[in-house]
Amino acid sequence: MSRPTAFVWNWLTSASAFHGNSESILLFLQMQEAGIWANKFTFSSILKACVGLLDVNKGKELHCIITRMGFECETMVGNEESSVLFERMKSEGLEPNEFTWNAMIAGLAHSGEFRKASHLLLRMKEEGLNPDLVTSNALISGFSQNHQIVEAIEFFHCMLAKGIKPNSVTFAALCPVCGSTGSLERGRCIHGLIYRSGSVLNVFTGSALIDMYTKCGSIQNARKVFDCILERNTAVWNTMIGCYGKHGLVEDSINLFERMVEEGVRPNQVLCSFKMM
Repeated sequence: MSRPTAFVWNWLTSASAFHGNSESILLFLQMQEAGIWANKFTFSSILKACVGLLDVNKGKELHCIITRMGFECETMVGNEESSVLFERMKSEGLEPNEFTWNAMIAGLAHSGEFRKASHLLLRMKEEGLNPDLVTSNALISGFSQNHQIVEAIEFFHCMLAKGIKPNSVTFAALCPVCGSTGSLERGRCIHGLIYRSGSVLNVFTGSALIDMYTKCGSIQNARKVFDCILERNTAVWNTMIGCYGKHGLVEDSINLFERMVEEGVRPNQVLCSFKMM
């Protein structure tokens, strides 16, 4: 092969990193010398190698390169960087606390790396730290965002069985799960749990419930939730108006928009565009 592409280099570095081989770092240097631009996949593989070799100094060098090239905000790269920092803390005798563990688990869960998140969860328990509400919310939210419906619901039930009391963040993460399945029965169960938990129906959980009922085809329930929210912001109005619009109830949408303006709530650009249609 006369001039390997970035894809080929990435494949080689990834294979080396997978086997815990320091050669992946050498391949990265050769890639730079060959004038091939590294991308987020390259850095993800190299950072994995640094974690496996516990080479904190090399991890620091890569962090500088990542920052200069603008890949610092990439989720894939960010998670691997977090792993390097995590191992660095351990190697320097600093014990990660609940916040550190939860931040790592949340980052992995939101990017869909559930195997790694589960591994960290086990390590957390081995360190004598019990997963709390923050940990549970991070995993449920991650499952929900990645459309892992069964896993989200199963983990929620495990959370309840362990005596961890859900909050508005938990419920807001579960609502999209019910909405994506179109299960009105399951949605009502979540709504019932919110009611029985004594949680205040705020704009956060309220908007999530309205959106859930919209996707389940229950406009009446969506409106009941809307009417129960005492302090409505633009997002709540937007969600309810959107509910009517999605179900072809244009007149109801316009009437609600006009009522919103009368109550002194300033419409955003999306609602203004809708009104002009």
